Amino acid sequence: MRLSHTFLLLSVLAVLIPYARAQESERPLPKVIQHAEPSYPPLAQQARISGEVRVKFATDGESVIHVEAETGHPLLARAAEQNVSTWKFAAHEPGTFDVTFRYRYQEGATDVVFLPSSSTVELTAALPIVSLDNYATVDLGKWRAQLKTARSSFQWVLTLETGGYLAGGTWLHGEALGGQGEKEKLTFGYFDEKRDMLGFTIMHRQTGGKTLNTFFVGKIKGDRMVGTFVDDEGMTGQWTAVREKQPANTNRFAQ
Repeated sequence: MRLSHTFLLLSVLAVLIPYARAQESERPLPKVIQHAEPSYPPLAQQARISGEVRVKFATDGESVIHVEAETGHPLLARAAEQNVSTWKFAAHEPGTFDVTFRYRYQEGATDVVFLPSSSTVELTAALPIVSLDNYATVDLGKWRAQLKTARSSFQWVLTLETGGYLAGGTWLHGEALGGQGEKEKLTFGYFDEKRDMLGFTIMHRQTGGKTLNTFFVGKIKGDRMVGTFVDDEGMTGQWTAVREKQPANTNRFAQ
């Protein structure tokens, strides 16, 4: 009899505990009385990265004391976390809350709607303006790159060139040549020559044959590049590259 009572009690707890957690996570947000203006991360915007970020945060009754993005692309997640950390609230009972940031594109102007519902922030970015008419391409040369993650390291030879106006910068084109002779073209690239910053995406074939969209961001410092990268599964790493010697005349014009 005692065993059956114990089994019944555990069964009830198995039902009540998830329900209690659900109730806690669905608590309405307290009134936000101060916050920084949310923004669409520029690099994510240029790379046309969109999607939702779900953020869980804890408060002390007035301010955010801990924040963590549970889902979403790392570039978007970082921006959402940074924004939530600035929130101040009307006095309330300390607790844990959820909010969702929605990043998307549309034709026209950018827009931010802060908490149109009790748990959503909506950010809309205009599609980047592109002009490919009568542009000069500039050869950035070949770069011998070393890429490292927590689990492995590998090498590429990057061949890069810029050309074509893209809002705030220029298109970045090129390809990566792997150690086994495999070639992977840039599916998107952006170059900000004023700050010597670049970002690009590659469909990278992992060990075992799996292919993941991988986003790179870096900065050129003379004949060197340094940067970080992240793939669609959240694996991050660092990369460096050294420029190989190029002929003196590297400018050419597109027909």
